[in-house]
Parts: sequence; structure tokens; C-alpha cells
Amino acid sequence: MPLIDLKVSNVRNLKEVEISPASQINILYGANASGKTSLLESIYLLSRGKSFRTQHIKNIINDKSTTLSISSHVSHSAGQYTSLGIEHRDGQLRMKAEGAMLKRASDLASYLPLVVIHRECHQILNLGPRYRRRFLDWGVFHVEPSFLPVWRRYVRALKQRNASLQQQGGSLKRDLWDEELQVTTEHIHDLRERYLEHFTRLFGEFIGSLLQEHAPITIDYEPGWNTDDTLSSILSRSYPRDRILGYTQQGPHRADLRIRIHGKPAHELLSSGQQKLLIYAMYLTQASIYQAVLARPCTILADDVYAELDKSRLDELMNLVEGLGAQVFVTTVDRYNGSHTGGVDKKMFHVEHGKVKEVI
Repeated sequence: MPLIDLKVSNVRNLKEVEISPASQINILYGANASGKTSLLESIYLLSRGKSFRTQHIKNIINDKSTTLSISSHVSHSAGQYTSLGIEHRDGQLRMKAEGAMLKRASDLASYLPLVVIHRECHQILNLGPRYRRRFLDWGVFHVEPSFLPVWRRYVRALKQRNASLQQQGGSLKRDLWDEELQVTTEHIHDLRERYLEHFTRLFGEFIGSLLQEHAPITIDYEPGWNTDDTLSSILSRSYPRDRILGYTQQGPHRADLRIRIHGKPAHELLSSGQQKLLIYAMYLTQASIYQAVLARPCTILADDVYAELDKSRLDELMNLVEGLGAQVFVTTVDRYNGSHTGGVDKKMFHVEHGKVKEVI
């Protein structure tokens, strides 16, 4: 679903920006702090209703303004498009599609599905399980329509159970919440496993192209409880301990993806450049699955993609990206004109002091 145009107002140092990006490769180059990442952040805001750099949108509004706005026309079929826009004013975020107000930020994602690769993505490898769960569930959410409603049911039941664990007499409703957790868990687990079966097969192809010389990298799914037993039985046995702790210890909310080489954490064996290629392989796999299942492209944002990669690695990566046929926005300090496959719709934009200019 490529962006046909993009208007950005008062996002960090981007006071007023308007561009018409290419349907495939868009390279944004310029000095550090020129506004390149802010442009990616703007597209991310339009898709997710939040930033990947801060939890508070008010912090990214240009210091000479009190409001920001981002809008675009997003192509969804031949000759057809959807107008999409967000505005943050008076502490409130307003989201629109085709002029109608949207209630949830997740509604934006259905109009502009997005894969983003930024500097903090290394957290997937070396920080806690929640980063890997978030990665996994983004993929499941976009290709399995039933995932979001059943996940919301699970989270609601989990919150109720945790609240009852902390209350006197809370055990009266324990069976009710345990039953709901059991039902929703089965569905979530099935959807995650089905997605990962597809993911691991394609991931092997991408990582094989980018890290040919390295030992096989495996991604193992740990669901968050012992699947040899039902979750309801486990919750019943663990109730006394859960009661002491005040929260539910086991379930899909504790799931993890273990990324290993010969049984050891991958980040302990790979260089920083190799870790970066591993992360790219994971996100390109996500984009590929989305496009294969839904027969429509997503948009890929890649911040500082060229750092720590030699030219041969870079060319291989860009050829894989171009092969997806997705719309891609890539930032770099230096202008890059590496090898490209024929027939690619490509544009370059120079970013300087918050101004973005297409380079012919």
C-alpha cells in the first residue's frame, strides 16, 4: 500500500514538508540531525498513532508550534486510494481515514501496514521477551484477522484474574477467568504457531542470502507455559504462588522467541554488523509474509541502513529489498547508488535542516 504523497507539519525540525515518493525505493540522505529519521517517524505516526522514539507525541512537536499534522493518500488498488491523516492538538490525537474519525490506533495499521527497522531494533536480540513478542504479534495481527479480538479478550481476562489475585475473596471468580484464559489461549497459540511455520521457512531463505558463511540460525517459539498440559490446569496448580506474587505467571503473555546459533544466543556470537543483517532478515521475512498472504504490499522504513555494512553486503540487502516490490524509505548519511535490479521505481531526497528536496 504505497504512499502516493506525504505532508508533514511540525514534526520535530520538519516544519512544512511535502513530497511525492516513489512506489518502491526512496533514499533519504543528509547529515546527522538533518531530519531524515523524523521523516520516517512521521510515516510511522501515520501508521501506528505513536512514535518509535518516544512515548509522548507532545515531545516531538516543533518547539515553535503547539500542534502537528501528517497526511497522505495511500494506494490500495489500481487507481484507488484512501486519504489518511492524524493531528495532535490540545493534548489530543485525532485520526481520520476518508474523512471519518478512527477510534483506535490499530485501525490506522490496516490502511498503512508498516515494517520499521530502526536503531532500537537490536533490542529484539538482547533485551527481554516482550520485544520479541511484539515482533511476533505484529506479524500475526496483520495476516490473521481473528488475532486482535481474541488477544483483547485474553488481556481483559488476564487483567481481571490479576486483580482478583490481589483482592480478598478474589478466588470467587477464579474459575471464570481461568476458563476464559484457556479458551483464548488455545486460539492465540494456534495462530502464532501457524504464522511461525511460515516465518521460519522464509527466514531461512533471507538469512541464507545475507549470512551465507555463518552457522544455521534457529528461531524457537516458547509459548509461555508447558503445552503438555492445559493452561487451566496449570493456573489451578499455580494459584497459591500467583496469589503471593499478585500476578499470573504463565500464559501467552509470557511467550518468547529464542534466536540461537548452536544453542547459544545469537547476539553473543555475531558482530554488530552481522546482528544488523539478522534483524533485517527477520523484518524482511515479515514483509514478505504479509505480501504473500494478503496479496498487497506493505511499506518498509529502514533507518541508517548502510552503517556497518560493506558494499557487497549492502548491495545484497538492497537487491532483496527491491525483490519484495514494497515501498521502502531508507535513510543514510551518504548518497548511495549501488547496484539495483532493472525497472525499479526509485527516488532520492536530500534532507537538510528540516527541509526535504527531491534530487533528480
